[in-house]
Amino acid sequence: YEEPVAEMKWEVAEDSTKNILGYECIMAVVDYHGRRWTAWFTPEIPINAGPWKFAGLPGLILEATADGNQYSFVATGIQQTDKPITPVYLANEYEKTDRIKFLKARRSFLDNPLGKINAQFAGAGVTVGKVQNEDGSDATGSIFAPASVVDLIETDYH
Repeated sequence: YEEPVAEMKWEVAEDSTKNILGYECIMAVVDYHGRRWTAWFTPEIPINAGPWKFAGLPGLILEATADGNQYSFVATGIQQTDKPITPVYLANEYEKTDRIKFLKARRSFLDNPLGKINAQFAGAGVTVGKVQNEDGSDATGSIFAPASVVDLIETDYH
């Protein structure tokens, strides 16, 4: 799917600072696609960008953490490169969709991966044998966590 760059409504806390990689960073918070994020940006690098989809602050975002710490991005180094960004392999071969449909399909697959695979192959797809723990005992329960335990990074598809 294609997604326009969203205008994020950041709340900057000028009095909250911390040092990341030797840069003085300022805290900012934003609600974005179902999660509240705390970010740390440095005006010392005046680039309006950051990890994942984050942008819109007057400096490079070096850290961003979702409330609950389920997701976070932390810069571990900064370097300059001349390496070109290569295009997406077979980009024109993918089926177009929108963000919400994609996230719903992804969650559905995570909740029941074999069901989705077998649905594509009319039931002649994949089966699972006995799953065992490291000690040889039978494993019970699902190896997949439901959305109530671990959800996608964007939760506004519900």
